[in-house]
Amino acid sequence: MHKTILLLFFSLSSLQAQRPDYLTGTVRNPVGEALSGVEIFSSKHKIGCLSDEKGNFKLDIRELADSSLIEIKSIGFHSLHRPLYTLLKNSILQLKEDRLGLEEVVISANRKAIAAHRAPIIVNRVNNRLLQDVQALSLAEGLSFSPGLRVENNCQSCGFTQLRINGLDGAYSQVLVNSRPIFSALMGVYGLEMFPPSMIERVEVVKGAASAIYGASAIGGTLNIITKEAQSKGIDISTGLKLIGGSALEQNQQMAASVVNKDYSSGAYLFAFRRKRDHFDANKDGFSELPELENISAGLDAYWKASSRKKLRYNVFWMQEGRRGGSDFNLLPHQSRVAEDLQHQILGAGLSYECADEELEQFASIYSSAQQVFRDSYYGAGGRVLGPNDSLSSTDILALNAYGNSQDINWVNGFQYSYQVKPMLKISLGAEQQYNAIVDKMPGYNRNISQRVNSIGSFFQSQWFLSSELEILAGMRFDHLQLNSQYRFVEGDHTTERNFNIASPRLNLKYDINPHSSIRSGYARGFRAPQAFNEDLHIETVGGAALFVVLDPNLKTEFSHSFNLSYSLQKEGKKSEQQFIVESFYTILENPFILSEQRQLSNGTALITKRNGEGAMVYGINLEYNYAYADWLVIRSGLSMQRNRYREAELIWQNPDRPEEQVLTKDMLRSPETYGFFNLKYSLNPKLDFKANLSYSGPMLVPHVIDAETERTVLKRSHDFFDFGLIADFQLLEGDDWQVELNAGVQNIFNAYQSDFDRGAERDASYIYGPLQPRTAILGLRLKL
Repeated sequence: MHKTILLLFFSLSSLQAQRPDYLTGTVRNPVGEALSGVEIFSSKHKIGCLSDEKGNFKLDIRELADSSLIEIKSIGFHSLHRPLYTLLKNSILQLKEDRLGLEEVVISANRKAIAAHRAPIIVNRVNNRLLQDVQALSLAEGLSFSPGLRVENNCQSCGFTQLRINGLDGAYSQVLVNSRPIFSALMGVYGLEMFPPSMIERVEVVKGAASAIYGASAIGGTLNIITKEAQSKGIDISTGLKLIGGSALEQNQQMAASVVNKDYSSGAYLFAFRRKRDHFDANKDGFSELPELENISAGLDAYWKASSRKKLRYNVFWMQEGRRGGSDFNLLPHQSRVAEDLQHQILGAGLSYECADEELEQFASIYSSAQQVFRDSYYGAGGRVLGPNDSLSSTDILALNAYGNSQDINWVNGFQYSYQVKPMLKISLGAEQQYNAIVDKMPGYNRNISQRVNSIGSFFQSQWFLSSELEILAGMRFDHLQLNSQYRFVEGDHTTERNFNIASPRLNLKYDINPHSSIRSGYARGFRAPQAFNEDLHIETVGGAALFVVLDPNLKTEFSHSFNLSYSLQKEGKKSEQQFIVESFYTILENPFILSEQRQLSNGTALITKRNGEGAMVYGINLEYNYAYADWLVIRSGLSMQRNRYREAELIWQNPDRPEEQVLTKDMLRSPETYGFFNLKYSLNPKLDFKANLSYSGPMLVPHVIDAETERTVLKRSHDFFDFGLIADFQLLEGDDWQVELNAGVQNIFNAYQSDFDRGAERDASYIYGPLQPRTAILGLRLKL
């Protein structure tokens, strides 16, 4: 025994004496291809390097002991942790693809990068790979494939979409761009259809008010759009065609290019996207159910690292979109029987600087982001082509009055600082100033919304690591809001000048049962100030008349109290990976905003009032199961079961002549109790993939205006929908550093689509539900260099 120990000692001593000053090697993927930009480092000694284009690396190991732990990390792959002495023997490293994203880094949990499975709250992700698998041409088309999320179309004419998180409508969700709240109310009306997949690296989703640390409107949850950043050199070009419902053609072209220098200290990613779609008429009545659409967007994301601990990042994007729905597409909007025509110009930009100390104990960042939106609009009906001898009628004047224009600017500036005080305690603090100004005019209707919101927010949170298993995160955000709004309409003017001081606490607990499973629980408080939101800036036509939302003069701030409890399990086998999450939630709403008391006006338009309800509760369970086997099978699935209820029955409609004739409900509208998704990706061989996608939506209550004169509204229960699609990807050609792919398939194969649309100019354009589009054939070609 003693001889064995001595032999081992002298062997190690000999190895130490002959050991080189640098560790050199190569990093490859499972099929033997070189991986560039891979991090090889020792976190304890703060020493590291990156692999080059050929996967080769060179790490300075002069200060490291043979037993030092070396970490090898790359986006999209599982990390490796190896003692140095094992790498000295074999420095050819092969990384296993992280097909389920189990080690994906997220920043929405606590405003700092952390692996998703280590985050104190559940953060779901919709990455670029999933958007490609479901052939999404916009963010809106891919979000339904995440637990607790559902995207719906709320207008037949203009295609106004909104995201529901845990059943709450879009205004309850906060959308961030690179963690900055620049996605304004005006952008929120149609913005989910403007972000192309070529711009998006991933979308992080935090459900409930746990993300209230980012500011207001995070009652339902937060959607954080992380834009793409250059990781390696490459060019990606694609083109595609879609045939919607057998009659409407949609075409798209995408281009993306990324460049990095040799040591990855700087890089740039550029993208361009174009999409054009014909309008679609489902029931052949001459009025569209999907608007015609043309979108062009482009952007740049660049970074520069002064060192491994200092990074400057800049991004800018530009979008131009035109959409039109209704009828008579060959005529001007005011000559049409019904027309909703929107023209958008959007410019956004962001600048941030991040740095850390040598010991990686302190981290600081400063940032500034802005976005400006210009919109010309037409929401009207009753038009006609005037002849030489025709005179203007009251209906003609009403049609001409329906033109409007809007502009909006959102600007955010802030800083953040975090400090690892001791191994068991980490603190973070920061402040940000946000300014939003919006003007929405329709001169012909004497309608003018002018709103300015200036807010100063500060936050503080502490993260306690009480043991290797138990972690507690406690935080508080304080917001001071100054709201100045003027609402002018035919019924009179309404001016509001109010200040709000609001505290939003959060508390989260995470307990690791073992290395594979964890329990998380938490509480958070959220709020919405009484201001104009995206649904207030969308105008729909009901019975040929424009319907406007007006705010009750006594509208109060809405608050929420969110509770959640979850269990997560993830396991890795030799060839398989699996993940299971069950998440329960309970949200109490105080003074919830509701729409009611719809009425017709003498000028031919209609009003509906936003007022406070008596309170509501939202509760349920989200289930998620994901599985991957080897390199040929990936399954993702989710199911949500919930109830959304008002405390007291809320008035939807009442006959002004007979008050006893009314429509009441305790259920939140357009919110099914059950919905979910299923994705399967099967690789038959390295050149052929099959992808199956299923989206399910259960029955729900939908409001339907059945009498345009009295605004009589009834509630109808929809049936459930199974939206199933099948897509095949085939690698046509391949070279040393290029490949050409062909994809083809059918979305919504069984044509699960609404069949009882209203007909004609007097229709209720908001009476729409179910999948976003009918059966659609797709064909595409992609070149990767």
